[in-house]
Amino acid sequence: MIRRIASACASACLALWAASAQAHPHAFIDTGLAFLFDETGALEAIEVTWVYDDFYSLLLLEDLGLDSDGDGTLTEEERAALIAYESDWPADYEGDVFAWLGGEKVPLTGPYDVQAEVIEGRIRNTHVMKLPRPFRPGGGAMVFKAYDPWYYAFFDLVLPVETRGREGCDVTITPADLDAARAKVTRLLGGRDPFSVGAEEDFPMVGEDFADEITVTCAPR
Repeated sequence: MIRRIASACASACLALWAASAQAHPHAFIDTGLAFLFDETGALEAIEVTWVYDDFYSLLLLEDLGLDSDGDGTLTEEERAALIAYESDWPADYEGDVFAWLGGEKVPLTGPYDVQAEVIEGRIRNTHVMKLPRPFRPGGGAMVFKAYDPWYYAFFDLVLPVETRGREGCDVTITPADLDAARAKVTRLLGGRDPFSVGAEEDFPMVGEDFADEITVTCAPR
């Protein structure tokens, strides 16, 4: 996701970024997920909530020319422009939320029902990602991760992670092995300090290694 911002940022925005963010990740995004079940008890979609950190929010608002008076409040026109931007995903962008259902990786589609606002200087985005077809619990494990493959952004599961529309479901979050992830980065970088790699440099695709694993299990109905 952060790569989409980087490609769109004006030169002044990138200069500010480069001067202030020299280590991976460059953005920290508070993240919440709600797993949405239909009336038959099948999983049909995921509601995603992102709250961008202060600096990332500032970069995006400046790049889009929003909140020019700096009062932290968007007009209706500005909010509509932010929603339009947040709704316009590149064709190759997978949404930074990944699902494995019954042992198979399942592509999610979206975004749908996008909402965006600024709260205390931070952009809050909510949107829905849909499964290609509803998945009925009992067909295998339901496993999810939220991450940027290039680790430009870190998605922190500090907001609620819950199920909606079906009772008897449990959510288990298994923390990532951060020591192993950092060791892998150092190895892939040939011994260079991972935190010395600048925003303009290539970085190995290690985002998944830093991602917590979410498992959803539901009792038979």
